[in-house]
Amino acid sequence: MTYDKTTRTLHRFLAAGIILQILLSLVMSHPKPGYSGNWLFTLHSWAGLAVGVLLIVHWVKSLPKYRETPHYLFPWTSRAGIDAVVADARLYIQAAKERKIPESDVPTPLPGAIQGIGLITASGLAFTGFIVYFSFYPSGQISAFGWLAKEIHEFLASVLWTFLIVHVGAAVAHQIYGQPLITQMFRHKED
Repeated sequence: MTYDKTTRTLHRFLAAGIILQILLSLVMSHPKPGYSGNWLFTLHSWAGLAVGVLLIVHWVKSLPKYRETPHYLFPWTSRAGIDAVVADARLYIQAAKERKIPESDVPTPLPGAIQGIGLITASGLAFTGFIVYFSFYPSGQISAFGWLAKEIHEFLASVLWTFLIVHVGAAVAHQIYGQPLITQMFRHKED
C-alpha cells in the first residue's frame, strides 16, 4: 500500500494532534460553575479547533476517492459491505492463526472499516468539542445543548481510545509481519 505525500502529511498532523488531545484530556481541569478551567483546557480547546480544521481538509481532499469506493470506509451502509468486512475478518483470523497477515495490493474491507470508524469518531469529537467550546458561559456554566454535546464528546473519547489501540496495534502487526505500513506512512522521501 502506498500513500501520497498529502495523505502522509495529513496523517502525521492528525496523529500528533489527536495524541496531544487525548493526553491533555487526562490532565486538564474542566470548567465548572465559578471556574473557567485551567490553561490545559484552553490548550485542548484550541488544539481541538486545529484538529477540526485538519479533519475538514482531510474530508475535502478525500471525498473524490470516497465517492469512487464509498463502502471502503463505511461498509456498514450496505449488506454487501458488511459481508465483505466479515469475510475479510475471517481471512485475518485465519492468517493470524498461521502467524501472518493477508497480503493485498489494494485496500481490503476490514482495515477500511476500522479507518472509517476512526475518521467518523475524530470528526464527531471535533464537532462536539466545537459545540462544547462555544456553550460555556463566562461563569463556567454550560448550556443544556452544550451539556449534551459534552456527554457525547466524552463517550466518543472512549471510542477513540479503543480505535487508537486497534489502529496502532494493527499497524505494528503489519510492520512486524513484513508489511511496512508504518514505514510507508511516516517516510520522509518524496513519492
